[in-house]
Amino acid sequence: MSNDMAASNPSSSSAGMGLEAASQKKYLKWYNKVGYGLGDVAGNVVYALLSAFVMIYLADTAGLNPGVVGTLMMLSKVFDGISDMIFGTLLDRTNTRMGKARPWMLWAYVGCAVLLVAIFAIPPSLGDFAKYTWFFIAYTLLNAVFFTANNIAYSSLTALITRNKDERVQMGSIRFMFAFTTNMLIQTFTVGGVMLFGGGAGGWRNMAIVYALIGLAINTLSVYSVKELSPEELEGENNGPEEDKLPLLESAKILFSNKYYLIILVIFLLTQIFTAMLNMGIFFMKYVLGDERLLGTFAWAINVPLVIGLMITPYIVSKYGGMYRINILGYIIAVAGRLGVLVAAYMQNVPLMLAFSAVASLGMSPLQGTLNALIAEASEYTWLRTGKRIDGLLFSCTSLGVKIGSGLGTAASGWLLQMSGYHANMEVQPDSAIQMLYVMYVWLTLGANVIILLLLTRLDRPFQGTGRCHGFRWKCRSAKLEPCQLAYVRVTHAITFSTPWPPIPRTPTAPPHQRPTPVPRNSPPQNTATCNSQVPTTTPRICATSLPGSAIPACAFHMSDQPHTTTPSVHPRRQHRPP
Repeated sequence: MSNDMAASNPSSSSAGMGLEAASQKKYLKWYNKVGYGLGDVAGNVVYALLSAFVMIYLADTAGLNPGVVGTLMMLSKVFDGISDMIFGTLLDRTNTRMGKARPWMLWAYVGCAVLLVAIFAIPPSLGDFAKYTWFFIAYTLLNAVFFTANNIAYSSLTALITRNKDERVQMGSIRFMFAFTTNMLIQTFTVGGVMLFGGGAGGWRNMAIVYALIGLAINTLSVYSVKELSPEELEGENNGPEEDKLPLLESAKILFSNKYYLIILVIFLLTQIFTAMLNMGIFFMKYVLGDERLLGTFAWAINVPLVIGLMITPYIVSKYGGMYRINILGYIIAVAGRLGVLVAAYMQNVPLMLAFSAVASLGMSPLQGTLNALIAEASEYTWLRTGKRIDGLLFSCTSLGVKIGSGLGTAASGWLLQMSGYHANMEVQPDSAIQMLYVMYVWLTLGANVIILLLLTRLDRPFQGTGRCHGFRWKCRSAKLEPCQLAYVRVTHAITFSTPWPPIPRTPTAPPHQRPTPVPRNSPPQNTATCNSQVPTTTPRICATSLPGSAIPACAFHMSDQPHTTTPSVHPRRQHRPP
């Protein structure tokens, strides 16, 4: 991330020092990290079961129209979009002995478990209208209320239980290792489990009950395996502003002014659309490849490389740094892999499809392991830029992207199936339906990965340009500077400043005895100190500078994480005018 900004935030200098210390301190034991990761097992019990099997259950068992189901899912997302910001704001206002996020995570999952069973327990004796109503109410309450509250709280824990950037990356990797393992196991055993319970409506209902009980137990274990940091520890002692109880509209304005939040939000949405289209695999295996049991085989080919990639992602990020470049390289591999799947699918070559699916999943794994770290550090960016903490609202990015993406993908699959002439339980589908299954399973997944790759390059663009800070012109190609040296250049005088300098109050002019002593242009830098090189790599580097004994307040220069040297530049006729 990079941004040209000169801000007079009085906490910038001290915040930078606090972040440096926090990035070195260890907050978590191994069992805390594992316990945190288990939370995504519970979340994926709900998410994976719905995304992979709800459409085929509703179409082939409940006898509902896929197109109508898709429309109901989209209507449900209207409530989802509203509830995300509401629950994010409520979390920011929560203050209990358990912390901000853990109470929401614990009690919201009770509703998730009950409603998950309700969705897969539609009574066969009901009429079609009653079935649609039952599904819509249960699906909306699950997603817009209980899953929202649980998922926002769980995602927020990344920023609330540690300030160490390496631990955040590790937490993200462990979390998604559990998530994809859970997804793989559910796709492998669900069809067999439904048949074991007798098949039909009763089989689906009993399978949902088993999953709900498992998820409830694991979610509770996850909640009590971690402990949130105190507000003072989160902000650093005397290094940041106290958390404000901001109105919803003001919080939303701050949130959507962060362009990196918006990019990450779209990436979340696209990854979930990709997953929703990939979850149409059960239709593809059944009607194109002729064996629905292949779904379990493909689940292993897709998820095992993801888990392996997630295991090595923290090491790669720690060893080589720059998670942006690792993510971009990974998605180049992912796009190539999905292109191979497309070619192999038209060849009807199952082994080749499995191989390319594994390659694509391995390439996708770094982003999956660092998404939560990106959000956590975007949260720090918002605080450094505005002096406000809105962690809960910002982390609604996760829930909002997951739910809108998965809902849109699942709904679109229903619409496309209906448009293609799909008929439930027909052994041989019409050619139009077969071609549509190709579009969903291989073409749309490839397109989603291409767009994600383009968005990732937007997160990695180094800053280049000029600007002004209280009358001084400056120019730099941004850098990960160790030490960081930003030069203010005044005609023939050059002085280098860097953190930590205390902010100087803004005054109309500086008395003569407070003005800086002129320094020859080519003299060695003065007052040089090491800039905060420990700021998380996705957060722009902060050099909060001020001139001692002058009227110039602190200026915060934000830079990206690319190794380079700052190059000061000044217009030869530019004179300093006091702010």
